[in-house]
Amino acid sequence: MKTILRWITALSLLGGLSGCTDKNKIYEGVYRGMYDGATQMQELKNPDPTPPPRKESLSYDQYKREREEILNEQEK
Repeated sequence: MKTILRWITALSLLGGLSGCTDKNKIYEGVYRGMYDGATQMQELKNPDPTPPPRKESLSYDQYKREREEILNEQEK
């Protein structure tokens, strides 16, 4: 009975703490992982020993910055 009570207490504490997290940071981490995974899959499917000229792969931060610029331009 005591172990069940401990589990219930632990789960309720975890549930309460998860409500205090910043959802934007969680989503950003998920999107960063998806982007990194997609670029890795492209590199595995199309192994190219010589990259095309002036076409270096973007980091997630560069991609995010460029995407926000494009979206801001479209809103105007």
